Amino acid sequence: MVKIMFGNILRRIKMIIRPLRISRRRTNLKKRGHDIGEDTFISRHAHLDSSAFHATDGRIRVEIGKNCYITRGCKIMTHSRAKMGGPLGIWTGKVEYASVKIGNNVFIGWDVVILPGVTIGDNVIVGAKSLVTKDLPSNIIVGGVPAKYIKDNKLVN
Repeated sequence: MVKIMFGNILRRIKMIIRPLRISRRRTNLKKRGHDIGEDTFISRHAHLDSSAFHATDGRIRVEIGKNCYITRGCKIMTHSRAKMGGPLGIWTGKVEYASVKIGNNVFIGWDVVILPGVTIGDNVIVGAKSLVTKDLPSNIIVGGVPAKYIKDNKLVN
């Protein structure tokens, strides 16, 4: 009985603290140069790349609109070393930097990877484990590797 009571009390404390943790995470991401809209949830297990912000003196960053939901395991990248040829630099390319922009009312599913330079419109749903390589227009649902159009998002008022 005491164990059940303690469990219920602990659960209530977590529910009280949760909004504070979410707010603190948003504040910490803003300090690292990201632009995060109001009422946006970003999982503590998601990764927003800050390396380009520091390497470009704040010109390149992640911008996320209002009322978005970024779930566990998402990776939003602002740099790519793909053209360098690995640690040995066997190719002649350099590190590429590009901002990522995510509109309002966007849901990003589990383990989605968003590559540099991508712009996602408003009211978009990105399915779990997708790889977003190109810009996505507003009011659609996408999924897959690479992310492809599935259907229109008719859930929008």
